[in-house]
This record gives sequence, C-alpha cells and structure tokens, in this order.
Amino acid sequence: MANKRDLAALKVPPKEIKTQQGFSVGAVWLLYQLAKRLGIAKAIGRSEKAKLSLWMVISTVIGSVSRLSATRLAQSHAACDILGLDSFCEDDLYSALDWLHDHQEVIEKRLFNDRYESETPNMYLYDVTSSYFEGDQNELGDYGYNRDGKKGKKQIVIGLLTDDEGQPVSCEVFHGNTQDTSTFKNQVNKVAKRFGIEAVTFVGDRGMIKSAQIRDLSEEKYHYITALTKPQIETLLKINVVQMELFDETVCEVAVEGIRYIYRRNPVRAVEIRENRQSKLVKLRDICSQKVKYLSEHPRAKVDVARRVVDEKAKKLKIDKWACVKTQSRNLSVEIKVIELEEEEKLDGCYVIKTDLSIGTASKQTVHDRYKSLSEVEWAFRTMKTTLLHLRGIFVRKA
Repeated sequence: MANKRDLAALKVPPKEIKTQQGFSVGAVWLLYQLAKRLGIAKAIGRSEKAKLSLWMVISTVIGSVSRLSATRLAQSHAACDILGLDSFCEDDLYSALDWLHDHQEVIEKRLFNDRYESETPNMYLYDVTSSYFEGDQNELGDYGYNRDGKKGKKQIVIGLLTDDEGQPVSCEVFHGNTQDTSTFKNQVNKVAKRFGIEAVTFVGDRGMIKSAQIRDLSEEKYHYITALTKPQIETLLKINVVQMELFDETVCEVAVEGIRYIYRRNPVRAVEIRENRQSKLVKLRDICSQKVKYLSEHPRAKVDVARRVVDEKAKKLKIDKWACVKTQSRNLSVEIKVIELEEEEKLDGCYVIKTDLSIGTASKQTVHDRYKSLSEVEWAFRTMKTTLLHLRGIFVRKA
C-alpha cells in the first residue's frame, strides 16, 4: 500500500524466496454457504462422516463425481479448512457413503421438516428413470427397460418423489429390472409413515398410476391424479363419457361416479405429432426408393424380399396401420390409407387427466396444472443424469 503510487520502488524479491499457488477457496466457500442456506449442512450434521458426505455433495457440483477425484480435488481446494476436516483418502469417502446409506431417512426427514415448518404439502409428484453403466459389478445392476436407449447394458432404476412444485423430498434406487409400478407403494408408505402426512394426493403419469396403484391409494385413503392412455380415451369416446368436439384449448371437465375427467387438446403438441408422423413417412419412402433402385440395377433380385424389408421398416416406425407398400411389376410404392390416417390423427394433441379429488378440493385447472407439473420431475432427472450432476458413470458397486 505504501508504494501503490510508485510501483517502480518495489523491489524484486530475491531468488531464494519462492512462491506457490495456495488452495482455491471461492467455489467451496460459495457452495458451503449455499448448503447452509438450503438446510443441507444442518440436516447432514457435524460429525466427521457428515462433513465428508457434505464434501462429496460439494465436489459433485464442482465436477468431481468419483471418490478418487473428490480426494484429489480436496488437495487443490480449501475443503478441509472450510468444512473443518482432517486430511482424508478415498477409503474415508467410501466409509462416509456407508454412513449416508444408514442415515438417509433421518437426513430426508430433517430436510422435510425444515422446509415445511409451517405447512406441509398435500400433493406429491412421483416418477422413475433409469441410468445405465458399462460394468456389471453393481449390486443393484440388472437388465430392464432402458430409457437411455442403451441395449445390452445393465442399469439401475431411480425413483424421485417431489412436492407439487418439483422440490425433491426423497430419492430411492432400485434394482435395474424393477418395474415402475412396483416402486410406487414404497413411496406411498414413505409419505404415510416417515413424513407423517395424512391428506395426500399422488401425481403420476399414465404408466405409473394404474388400477393396482389406485387400489393401494384408496386403501390408505389417499387421492391420485394421473392420465389415460389413448385406448382408454377411445373407450370413453365410445361410451360417450367425453365428446370429441369438446376437445379444445380450453380445459373441459366431466364427472362420472365420483371420478373426474379433465380433458384438453394441445394444438402445439398436435402439430409436433403430425410433423413426427410425416418424418416417419419420409423415412419409409426413402427406404422404398432405395429398394426400387436396387431392383432396377439387379434383375435377379426378388421383389418379395425388397417388399418385406419396407414392410418391416413400416412396422418398426409404427406407421403400418395407415401406410402400406404396393407392388406393381418390379416397382414398389408407399400408399396412404386415408380413412385409417384420419382415425390415427383424430386424437393428436388430446389428453385426458383422471382424478378422484372432489371439485371443492381442487378445481379442474388446479388438477390440470398439477399433472403438467410432472415436467419438473423430468427436469430433475435431466439435471441428475446429464446437465449438471452427471450421474453417469457410476463409480460404486454396493447398493
């Protein structure tokens, strides 16, 4: 400070004085303050294992997800100074993972009580995803329906329970071959017993809340909000519960025997579906053109074989109900079944939401909005798997 106006007066330090880079402070300090503000640090606790667990949370956000990389990161960041830790190695972090496994319920309960101090939510969103990994030495790893499109890879199934605004309440990992619906009752019991809530409405998509899950909820005197599949909507149309002409941008409602059906047509989604359908048709015609060209260049090639390839492509694209292959001599062409296509397009952008909530409890718009809030859970899955936390790859073997 004395020489700030005369920098030339500063002397160059002698060669025997060495300088070195100190620990990085900013990222760890910022995330530690954020963890305290969110109540995470308080919920985890102040024991040595708790501090190590908090460091794994912080290091994951910074970008180090394996135990070894988290240990190395602490050698360049002021983790021990800020969190009050002694020096540690990756074995200490694995031990902390065991501690986390044993204390997960307690930590989730503390977070829940701290967040909902005055009023607990009465609606919960639930969905599942899967995450694959390259190896096969994982206690929960198994083959199942892979949402990542990675055939032949073992995976784990992850269930996420949030409040109606998409704030996480609880997360659970299941064996990779676990079906979505079989994870549902765990979440019902979790809300009922661990969090001690009585008035509960579960919101789940059409693949999650089915008749068996509805029975489970009814037994606990809970409620549900879910959506119908396309065949179920067609059944309602046939028995005249809903009318096709009432599907509009405006949310409509009809009630039958205590069950409410809220329905709407999303014009944006309708356009997306039709564009996707046309894209598939273009692909099919491209394959057809390739086969016509091949047949013209190879006189001995069989027309039936070429047609079979195009038919199989139509089935794979799931457009064979309204797109068919016609043969004339050695020429192939794709023709559209107009009536079948019009039937296929009839419900484009249409969806029906089903609930047993009374009108006095939730309006049709509230039910509609809560179901659409499931996109918040999908956002959380994207955040976990790809955009921020990079859950893959999985660096642990034990459950």
